[in-house]
Amino acid sequence: MNGNGSTDKTRSPAAANIGVNSVFVCVVAVTCAIFLLMGSAMTYVSYRMNKEAFHRYNNRLCLAINAQAGLVIDGNLVERFAQTLVVDEAYENFAAKLDEYKEHTDAVYFYILADLGDPGTYTYIYDAAHSVPGPDREYALGRTETKDEFPGAAEVLATGEPFEEAVFYEGSYGELYYAYAPIFNSLGDVVAFIGTDMDAAPLREHAAQSRRALGVMLGVAFAFFSLAYYLIVKRLLGTPMKHVIDGARRLSGGNLDLQLPESLSKRNDEIARLGRAFESVSGSISRVIGDIEDILDAARAGQLDERADAGAYEGTFRSIISGVNETLDVMSRHFDAIPEGIAFFAPKQKMLYGNRAMKAFIELHGLNAMTVGFLAKLSSPKDSAGARESDPDAASGEKRLSKEISLHTTKGEMRNYTISLVEIHESAPIMMLISDITPLVRARNDAETASRAKSEFLSRMSHEIRTPMNAIIGLSEIASGSDDIGKIKNCLAKVESSSKHLLGIINDILDISKIEAGKLVLEAEDFSLSASVDFVVGVVQPRAREKDVSVNLRVRNLVHDVIRSDSLRLNQVLLNLLSNAVKFSEPGAQVDLCVEELPDGEADPDDDFCKLCKFRFSVRDYGIGIDKRQAARIFQPFEQAESGISRKYGGTGLGLAISKSIVEMMGGKFSLETEPGKGSTFSFTIQTAAWKKHDVPDEDADTALPETRGGDAASFDFSGKRALVVDDIEINREIIAELLAPTGLAIEHAEDGKQAVEAFERSPEGYYDLILMDMRMPVMDGFEATKKIRALNRRDAANIAIIAMTANVMKEDVDGALDAGMNDHIGKPIDIDRTLRLLDVAFKKRATQADV
Repeated sequence: MNGNGSTDKTRSPAAANIGVNSVFVCVVAVTCAIFLLMGSAMTYVSYRMNKEAFHRYNNRLCLAINAQAGLVIDGNLVERFAQTLVVDEAYENFAAKLDEYKEHTDAVYFYILADLGDPGTYTYIYDAAHSVPGPDREYALGRTETKDEFPGAAEVLATGEPFEEAVFYEGSYGELYYAYAPIFNSLGDVVAFIGTDMDAAPLREHAAQSRRALGVMLGVAFAFFSLAYYLIVKRLLGTPMKHVIDGARRLSGGNLDLQLPESLSKRNDEIARLGRAFESVSGSISRVIGDIEDILDAARAGQLDERADAGAYEGTFRSIISGVNETLDVMSRHFDAIPEGIAFFAPKQKMLYGNRAMKAFIELHGLNAMTVGFLAKLSSPKDSAGARESDPDAASGEKRLSKEISLHTTKGEMRNYTISLVEIHESAPIMMLISDITPLVRARNDAETASRAKSEFLSRMSHEIRTPMNAIIGLSEIASGSDDIGKIKNCLAKVESSSKHLLGIINDILDISKIEAGKLVLEAEDFSLSASVDFVVGVVQPRAREKDVSVNLRVRNLVHDVIRSDSLRLNQVLLNLLSNAVKFSEPGAQVDLCVEELPDGEADPDDDFCKLCKFRFSVRDYGIGIDKRQAARIFQPFEQAESGISRKYGGTGLGLAISKSIVEMMGGKFSLETEPGKGSTFSFTIQTAAWKKHDVPDEDADTALPETRGGDAASFDFSGKRALVVDDIEINREIIAELLAPTGLAIEHAEDGKQAVEAFERSPEGYYDLILMDMRMPVMDGFEATKKIRALNRRDAANIAIIAMTANVMKEDVDGALDAGMNDHIGKPIDIDRTLRLLDVAFKKRATQADV
């Protein structure tokens, strides 16, 4: 109150402050209310945005899990399990790995399904959930589900692109997110899809927290909090989550170059750990793919020995790298098992890879495969044979080269190979295949040598056969055109000589054929060695006298004279050697035959019998001799020391080969000492059982032939005897009739075995005394005819003498004739002396049986 009693109503500072505060409070209240409303609105908006972001995160996480699993799952195995639907060991291992993988994720469901063509359904290949402690494989594999339960799966199977759903769905485990990814086989075909379901509970919890925060927010603090919360969430959650989600999307698309911002990688929250996990997965997959690509690049370049280090990985990645290494190991083992050498070369450079056979080849020949230019050196050696280069393939562009090469080993042995080179293009490795053909080349050379020898032999045989044939035909024409009896007889005598020479050639050919076929058989009989040698010398003497060559016989220490062997074959050897010695001796020379019993036999001085005696026979001539380099050839069939020998001296070149084979069959050895210009000494030994000269075993009286009375048929009297001659060739029947006419033998004829049987059946008993039977005839052969005659129900059918008279002279032919029921065998051309003696024995034996 002032002095005049009036009152001063001015404001105090406190009241002003109160007003300002009220306004401020109102402003603050309004501001808080505004911010509260804005905060609530912004909180709700943030809640919705975070919900969508978390939703997308879960979907991307599903998709990333699927993408990662798709990279390690073997689509070929999935395809096989889909085809078989059988739970085996392979499936257990496959499912166990997926169980382990699933346990390291947050997935509620993790499954693989395939479309097997059943209308409206998919088939489970694998199924696992958190609620199943031990997955039931039998329940999972092969279970079907309707396609309506998997929207979007058909698009994955059709396009091969992953699928993610924008909303979650209600399931037995609550609200779930899901996504699908394709599984490819090695051909790039989609064989199944992977599904992953994630729980939506975290999203529900997040929403509840947001609602509680909205209820407790008051005023400006709540508004500022909402604003700060929005800014913080965006900085700490929204942006990082966007980076994580974008990384998951790139990873699911196959982009393995995933790098998160440095600010995110330094954080320690769940989002940062999730981002680092994505980075680790992408890095591991990238390293695995890089290692596999390095191995494949090396293999494509031809370096099959390259391997990746599986120890640098764990779990499934180690299994993948180990599987790739094992595949290359199996391939290398297969290459090593191939007997041919296989190698890969850098174009025009050193060897990149070689299998075991190739390395052995390089070691055998002392080569260095690591030097540049080794391929060019190997494909064009100095000893190489002709090469053959094929035209490049128009479709593939391949260029091929094939050739034969010859190389010396480190020991100086020559080996032969075929080498094949294949060049795809200039930057690709060159593949080489080497095959050892040394045995084939040697066999080819031997065959060519044998072919040349046989061709030369055939040429000589043609000459040898045509020479006596020319004489026979020419002398026959001369005789038929002459009336001079003396001239005719002279011609016939020469025809007989030429015929015997021709027969000798044919016998040599037959003998060598039997030897090569292993069918030459020696007969064992007892005979006097001294008598046999005398006979041989007697046969050779006429020819020796014609050439003015003397043949001297020397016998030394012959204690055992009667030996058991094949006299015919022994005489054949001696005749061959003596004939050759006379042939190659000049007039006035001499030929020595020495027969000696060796002391190293198994003889008992107190016993006349010796189980094993050894005899040596030596034939020495002083003729042209043989070059030592050619001496070994003359014991080979179809060979002579020189091709000019046959032209100058004649001969087939078979005699020594036959003689050597006969001597070896008698348990002996053949040897030759020779010197050109000074003559040759052919020696051989035989070993056989023998008796002393005074203790000769008796011969069988029934089968032994009487001493030869000469080849004059007139000296035999077969009057009153009748023979049936059976032969399908008329001239053969005429010849035997003419030869036997001087004996007085009555002869009737039959043209085949059937006529012979009918003639014998019509005749009375005892009408025929003998049947001379050919073996090969039309209608009915001699074997069957003989059997039918022997089977007739009449007394003379069993004891009539049936003698084979045939050109079939092999041992099996003789044995076959005797087995058919014939009594003996006469070969053609006919030896009239032996024929007369056989007939004489047969008639005497029949007369003895008639008396009985």
